[in-house]
Amino acid sequence: MKRFLAFYGSSYYASGGMADFVGDFSTLEEAIAQISNSQLQHPHRLAEPWRFDWGHVYDVQERRIIWNSGERVQRNHIGQRVTS
Repeated sequence: MKRFLAFYGSSYYASGGMADFVGDFSTLEEAIAQISNSQLQHPHRLAEPWRFDWGHVYDVQERRIIWNSGERVQRNHIGQRVTS
């Protein structure tokens, strides 16, 4: 298993747990990119306001979610703010 675990889903039809697992990645950037690609593959959800897509990246070493697509302030793997 790689360090960063990416999860993605729909708020309206969330599967929950490992059913929302996208993959494991060596870098935070790879994990975020895969979540972004997953969101682009489902553009119809953007037109429906009750279906907000979300994404999380979990750091296996830190044992916590280190990136949340809904946060205004993103943080890197050591908790520092990341500017987009």
